[in-house]
Amino acid sequence: MKYGFDLDDTLADTASVINKYAIKFNKEYLNGNGDLQDINNSKSYYYFAEGLNWNKENIAKFFEIYYLDILKEVQIKPFVKETINKLKKEKNEVYIITARRKREGEIVEKITNEWLKDNGILYDELFINIKEKSKIVNQLKIDIFIDDSYENCIDVKTNTDAKVYMLSTKYNTGILDKQLERINNIDELISK
Repeated sequence: MKYGFDLDDTLADTASVINKYAIKFNKEYLNGNGDLQDINNSKSYYYFAEGLNWNKENIAKFFEIYYLDILKEVQIKPFVKETINKLKKEKNEVYIITARRKREGEIVEKITNEWLKDNGILYDELFINIKEKSKIVNQLKIDIFIDDSYENCIDVKTNTDAKVYMLSTKYNTGILDKQLERINNIDELISK
């Protein structure tokens, strides 16, 4: 079987690091109070921006300042290493398909590869800066795709033959869409 995994907020707990920096940015650069509203039905990558009422310019400036720091600080989610490495040991193929931006002069791919290595995650190939994940899922003929983003899950479900699981997170639990099957933790894949 071929598995496709999103990285941020699927394998890595990116939200807690983004939220920390978003509150800091909101206070220091936007003179806000840093009050991040709880969002549980966000269909956007930028759930934190919805919770702080940011515009596109705010989001762009935030990532310009903090993007690399965020990538370096994220921690692995529970059960990720054990689950993915079990899949690999069972001769499955594992692909990491992330929308992490690859801007000129940045070392995003290096940071990401080091993070995967440092966390002991076995995988076949890493794909960075993938905006339409259905295209790479089709190209690789992925059987099972896992992501926390509603938009990505709908894209892959609609445009591929892959079985799609949306990983439940704090910001997507309010999205009620019966066409997507949810999992709460990565290790639930083993029992599917």
